Amino acid sequence: MSITTLPNETLLEIFDYLSKGDLAHVVLVQRRWMQIGTICLCKELEVRMKGTTSTCSPALMGIEACSPHVRFLKLRVFNDSYQRGVALPTDHIWSINQHLQLFSHVKSFAYDDRGHAGTSLSSVLWKVVKHSIVSMVNLLSLEILHKIDSGAQGIYPEEDTIPPLKHRLKDIRITLRTYSGHTHDINAFFKRLFKTVENAENLVSSVDLDILAQGRSLVDRSRWNYKLRALQSVILNRVKHYSPANLISADFSKLTSLSLTTGSFEVLITQIEARAQGGSCLSPDDFNNLEVLCVMPSFESSWRMYRYYLDTKVLPQVARWFPKIREIRIECLDIGIFPISHNGDGTLVVGTPYTSVGLDLEHTPHTG
Repeated sequence: MSITTLPNETLLEIFDYLSKGDLAHVVLVQRRWMQIGTICLCKELEVRMKGTTSTCSPALMGIEACSPHVRFLKLRVFNDSYQRGVALPTDHIWSINQHLQLFSHVKSFAYDDRGHAGTSLSSVLWKVVKHSIVSMVNLLSLEILHKIDSGAQGIYPEEDTIPPLKHRLKDIRITLRTYSGHTHDINAFFKRLFKTVENAENLVSSVDLDILAQGRSLVDRSRWNYKLRALQSVILNRVKHYSPANLISADFSKLTSLSLTTGSFEVLITQIEARAQGGSCLSPDDFNNLEVLCVMPSFESSWRMYRYYLDTKVLPQVARWFPKIREIRIECLDIGIFPISHNGDGTLVVGTPYTSVGLDLEHTPHTG
């Protein structure tokens, strides 16, 4: 049997091992390989929408023919021509939903409007989320990457009385970019998520917050009326003055991965210490199951200073408050990943880092 007589199923299995770059060359060999290789290429597809114009990556001929084979779809919405307070034209929303109509077999869908330069596209977001849940009957995973404008409370209308949509979702991941640290903006987002997607409070597994401007007096916990109950991962980018408990309402007892700046880490430790004295916003089990901690320095210095900070500031607190920790990461020019082992006396031993690209990480094992 020659390669030209191999069954289509066998060729599909072989092509699955190839990178996208290699596949792009393979599909040029012959027509049959183009048909089979295109199926492999379009399992993961990114569609970029600007106005009513769309482009795809990888670039495919005959998107209608390829769409049944797409399993992961990412939709990125761009438009820099709209100003604050001006709604997106109805024909643009219709165009987006018409594109989504083709991808009924998608299992994982991501919506990203963070590249939008005008007013927040919140109204578009929820229309797209609803349409994707209805049209993608096999959808299991939903990712929302959304830019929130300051004062976005009014963007999520309370008059919407339609009950939450039923679905087959198993997982929801959230990434929010905001130019304010006002928690009512974040609160409004999750309120609308719960109102749109049934049982969302038990499906959100990951929250990534990127707060571009912040102060020390912007947190208003009194208005929170949601709670995430299955959260496993939290990332706080550029947040210096708040811990996760200051910004989102969640059950942190299931959290296994946490990334935050040195400033946020110190705030969190203060709250945990206050909890031990009965005066904290944290619940008794919050952060007790943390396994991976990534610390992103809030200050600029040499790698050796970062390592000194790890040894003197991070490790003693980790040993005291995070009994299940197994890995600490320091994000510098690159990320240094340190495996952690536990001594019988409750101290931690930092092993040799197994990621050290571009860094001078020479050190002796340290006990903290």
